Amino acid sequence: MGTAASAPAQPREERTSESSDEFSVPTSQINFNSCCLHPGDLWKYGRLYKEPCKIPLTRLDISSCFLGANRMPQHQNGDSLLKEIVAIIEQNPPLRSVKLKQPFPRHEDDVHVLLLALAKCRNLKEISLGCEHDDDHKATFDLAWMDLIQSNQLLHTLNLDFFDLTSLRQSMENLISTLTEANSLRHLCLRHCNMTDEGFQSLILELIEPNAKQLDALQFVCNSGLSSKSSNTLTTLLHSSACPRSLDMVGGLSCFSPVGSCDESVLLRHRTDVNQRLINLSLVFCGLDDAITTKLFRGLEANRTLERLELDFNNITREIGMENCLKFMPIMLKHLSMHGLKTKISQGLQEWSCPGNAGECMRIRKSIQANERLLSFRLDCPSCENRCQPIFARNEIIQKVETIERAGRALWPFWIVKSTPRWKSEDVLHASTVFGILLRNATELFKKSRDSHRTLDLTPA
Repeated sequence: MGTAASAPAQPREERTSESSDEFSVPTSQINFNSCCLHPGDLWKYGRLYKEPCKIPLTRLDISSCFLGANRMPQHQNGDSLLKEIVAIIEQNPPLRSVKLKQPFPRHEDDVHVLLLALAKCRNLKEISLGCEHDDDHKATFDLAWMDLIQSNQLLHTLNLDFFDLTSLRQSMENLISTLTEANSLRHLCLRHCNMTDEGFQSLILELIEPNAKQLDALQFVCNSGLSSKSSNTLTTLLHSSACPRSLDMVGGLSCFSPVGSCDESVLLRHRTDVNQRLINLSLVFCGLDDAITTKLFRGLEANRTLERLELDFNNITREIGMENCLKFMPIMLKHLSMHGLKTKISQGLQEWSCPGNAGECMRIRKSIQANERLLSFRLDCPSCENRCQPIFARNEIIQKVETIERAGRALWPFWIVKSTPRWKSEDVLHASTVFGILLRNATELFKKSRDSHRTLDLTPA
């Protein structure tokens, strides 16, 4: 074990040829993932980006690493490596993506040092920082982020892990103020950040302001401080024009708690067909039971944008919850995932295990036979999934044909010469785009038909 810990770190996919100098061939990325770091490793590799006529560094990724044993104490090893990281950042203003999650930043002081270095960059599009999970050292979100955001107006993705957002005044207000300066931000992820109901509400109300930016993806993962009060805040978000295309609430056990009356949850009681943006919704490990799930699906039944829904590892039973979900599936849903189903026993619930017989598989297949949109249905039974594959293949062909028909109708005016005696440049561009869609889908359709090794069963099961 000691031998493995003392081995020098090797950057992944960074050396393209053998040479006397181990780090002689630079690329545009530095990736250290799941490896052991020693003082000097980053400096030997990063010094190549200081020399003239070298490839500019655009991505720095150091994640899931650990500090190697050395004659110096561990904190001194860490301080030395942190200086190397700061030097690489400061010497490479063209950086576009920085991901630092373990072993740095170790605490709030490291965060401040890294923010000062990152503020010297001007082209950052992605920032991912993850503090070590330590109850004694919690990094708050302070106004030091403001300079960084203001100097990088191209920032597209902000990903924060294990930051302390408990304090409404100190952290959440600073976060909200900083986000108002991020004009290009489209993806916000707050993982294990201890958000409270009040802080979550303040953030959402700011995001749905008429002049606020519109985010494409919101991830609130494993924020255990949220309670059932936040479900009303989610409703406000889902019913607003600022709703993201992707919403991830993984690990929100308390947010959808069935304690009390289910009718009190506005999110599950009101229809969400007014939402015209939501495409992906993830409610993995959220404590959903049969009653809550049924209300959720009834609310989503008329939604015409949702394409992917993940409901893995909840308290949904095979006998009631899953059957109700299949009855009220959203119109455009293409991908449904329900791993970790339960079954009722006299003592409560236990993990559902498919008997694997043909009868059970055919019952599941019969439940989705009439659906012409679903392309995948993930369960804990490979046999049931395989029995449903002919239906998914049929649906894929049907959807390809529909796409081709729509493209053909859009191109029809351009095929009739009399209707377009003189084409404008924008008409030519539109026709070329639609024809590209038509050609791609027709090619995929022919390939799908040619490569199919089974006869599609289009008759009812």
